[in-house]
Amino acid sequence: MGGGGEEKAGGREKDPLAPYDDAIFTGEMYKSGDGTKVLERRDGTKVLQRADGVQVVKVQCSGFYCVDVESFQKPGTESDLSTLVTTVKVIVGGVAPLLMPWCIKNQGLLGGTLTIVLVGILSSFTVKQLVEYRDAVSVETGRDDLTYVDVAKHAFGVLGGTAVFGMTLVNSLGICAAYSAFIGTTLSSLSSSEGNIIHSLVPELSSNGFQLAAAALILPMNALASKCVDLTYGFSVTPDIFERLFTLPLFTSPVEYFRSFGVIPLLFCVHFAVLPIERSMKNRQAFPEVLDRATFACILANSLFGVLGFLFFGEETSSVVLDNLGNGSFLTWVKLSLVLDMLVSYPVMLTSSREIVENAILGSETRNSLVQRLLIRTMLISTAFLIAQINDVGKICNLVGGVCQCALAFMIPPALAMRASKNWGRPGSAAGVEQTIPQRTAGRVSPYSPRSMLAYFIIFFGGFSSLATLFSCFSH
Repeated sequence: MGGGGEEKAGGREKDPLAPYDDAIFTGEMYKSGDGTKVLERRDGTKVLQRADGVQVVKVQCSGFYCVDVESFQKPGTESDLSTLVTTVKVIVGGVAPLLMPWCIKNQGLLGGTLTIVLVGILSSFTVKQLVEYRDAVSVETGRDDLTYVDVAKHAFGVLGGTAVFGMTLVNSLGICAAYSAFIGTTLSSLSSSEGNIIHSLVPELSSNGFQLAAAALILPMNALASKCVDLTYGFSVTPDIFERLFTLPLFTSPVEYFRSFGVIPLLFCVHFAVLPIERSMKNRQAFPEVLDRATFACILANSLFGVLGFLFFGEETSSVVLDNLGNGSFLTWVKLSLVLDMLVSYPVMLTSSREIVENAILGSETRNSLVQRLLIRTMLISTAFLIAQINDVGKICNLVGGVCQCALAFMIPPALAMRASKNWGRPGSAAGVEQTIPQRTAGRVSPYSPRSMLAYFIIFFGGFSSLATLFSCFSH
């Protein structure tokens, strides 16, 4: 079931089902009712040994039992630091960070900040649930290349896999539509303002015109963008921001709150991208710690940026904070740099939906289907362009993040954890072992355990947030 069986340990082949040679029986029997013993390693960590000698562990977030995953995984090439940087880039890349001041405006200084913290923490937790279930499926099937769709299909059948397929597709196209709308509205505002290069070249060109031009271009340039420009400009025009701190609202109404709630899940919930990132690590067991560090950094940076942006511009804060900046020469080039960033990022974000559709329609025979692939990509870009005709970056991001991202991040991973507890909820039925050891005495986990209640809460949070976001968007 993988490459771990060839590893040497103590001069002999390491058994992937009993990998801890230094584990010693403590004399304690585990309270699972199936004859499981508790072993202790030299470093103080506990290992469980079933009645048949197979050693298993209890995963941290989901609480089910599984054989040693590391024995079945192939290490990648990326260091912990490189993975940290990549994870931060995936979280903060795109339009969502530029909408944080608008989120704080709609949700209040305290309400918005608490939402950023809560969504960031829950997103990190459910990413770990997703990775844990993927690991269990890997040791069950011997596959180490599983996608989110594969995991959902394993847990919930074809219907579950199809649902994740559809939401991932809509999510990817929605993000591309937000990029397109951002490019169109930003360039259109420059085109209608005298004194900049865009007005000189293409005066009074509409947002749709720029979106069409962007859809036809892929520019080979590196991304250039910085929030520091917004903050520097804000301090220059609003030196008394700390006085404003006591005049702006701490909380807002529920309707106002959910008009921008979805932007925050859009920022943090990158579940569709984390499995390849985790697979690329040299030390894959360190991924949870790396993820926590990346999440903490993004929570801190985006909370500060959102609060300061709202303090700078107050009730005039636009959905994209760049609209609050002037049109001086330097600021014009900053906006153009962000537009170039979106143009470069557009094909990257389209990749997930493109691969999903191409694999579904063409299967593995994609090398000999150039015309079909071009048609599919043209169709996807056209669909994103049509979505972008909403011409409201905030509304597009709110819908995509509040509906698709909430489902992918806050409904499916907890449901996976509950399914895993049902399938592998005791050592005798651990994932990765063909033989199931029956219970001899009572030892079943209560359905009302803290982990189960937390899973129910997260699912309720995701479902309620999705419905509230839909209601708020279409009632406005």
